[in-house]
Amino acid sequence: NHLINMTSGLDWQDKSDVLKLARAYYSKDVNEFVRSVNCKYTPGEKFSYKSIDTQLLGICLEKAIGRPAYEYLQEKLWDPLRMEYDAYFTLDRKRGTARMYGGLAACTRDLAKIGRLYLNEGVFEGKRILDPHWCESTSSRVCNNDKWWGYANGFWLEGYQSENLFEAQDYYMAGFKGQVVYINPNKELIIVRQGLGQRKIKWELICARLANTLDNPKHKRISRADQELIAGEYINERGDRLELKKKDGQWTVSESGNKNISLSEESPQSMLSLRHKRRVILEYSKERDAVLGLYYDDFRNATFFKKMEVVDEVLLEK
Repeated sequence: NHLINMTSGLDWQDKSDVLKLARAYYSKDVNEFVRSVNCKYTPGEKFSYKSIDTQLLGICLEKAIGRPAYEYLQEKLWDPLRMEYDAYFTLDRKRGTARMYGGLAACTRDLAKIGRLYLNEGVFEGKRILDPHWCESTSSRVCNNDKWWGYANGFWLEGYQSENLFEAQDYYMAGFKGQVVYINPNKELIIVRQGLGQRKIKWELICARLANTLDNPKHKRISRADQELIAGEYINERGDRLELKKKDGQWTVSESGNKNISLSEESPQSMLSLRHKRRVILEYSKERDAVLGLYYDDFRNATFFKKMEVVDEVLLEK
C-alpha cells in the first residue's frame, strides 16, 4: 500500500535524483539495483514520487504470482479488454526484468480502453474486471498522514481545476514526455494525449481545464476578483494562522511570522506557487455563498484552515 501510494520512505526522489534514475534505467539488473536503496523516512510518513517504489511493487507482484508481470497483464487486462494491438514492456537486459516504473508502451485506443474500464468502475462490456472498491479508492481524494490527496493507487489526482477538493473526482495516468490518460467520472469523459515531448506543458491540466469548460449547473465558480469573499485570516486546529490577501492585483499567502508567498492562478478555486511548493484550495459553500476555509497544500500534505470570519460567526451564534 505504501509502495503504490509513493509513501514507502525510501531514500529517493525522481526530480532531485536524476542520476540515480539514470543508473536504474541503464542497470543490467534493475531489481538488484533496487536492493541498494535504503529507507530515509518511516513508511507512510511522507509522499514523494519515486520510480523505485513501482519497481519494488513489481518485484512483490511477481513473487506473489510466480511468473512475469507482463504475462499476468495479458491475462488480466489485455485479453479481457480485447486490446487492438500488442503492448511492449522494455526490459533491463535481454530476457531480463521488465522496467515496471516506465517501460510499458501501448497505442492510444488501448490506453483509452483502460480509461473506460476505470470510468465504468471496473466493468467492461458487462464483465467485472476490477474490484469496484479499488476503482472508488483510486478517484477519492483524502487528507491524512499516510496518503497525499494528489496521488492514489498509481494515479494522479492533482489535475484539480474546480469544485471543493473532496467533491472533485477526476484523475489521470501520466507517462513519459507528457503521455496522459485523463478520466473524469462527473463528465463521463476520457481524454488521451500522446506525443513526442512535453514542451514544459502540463498536459494533464490542459485536459482538466478542457473537461471543466463543459457546463456544470451544480457548481458556482468563485471569482478571484471577489476580494471580500476570499481575503482574510485563516486558522487551523493547532492555532496556526494564514493570511490571504490581494495587493496591486497580486494574491499572496503568508504563514504566521513568515514573508508573503506570491500565488498565481491555477483554477477558479485554487492558486499556487510552484517555486515554494504551496497551493491554496478554497472550500466554498453554495448555500451560504461564502468561503468556509482553505486547504493549504505543500505537495505532501494538505491542512485545512477555517476562515476566521466563519469561526467568529459560529461563536456568535453559540
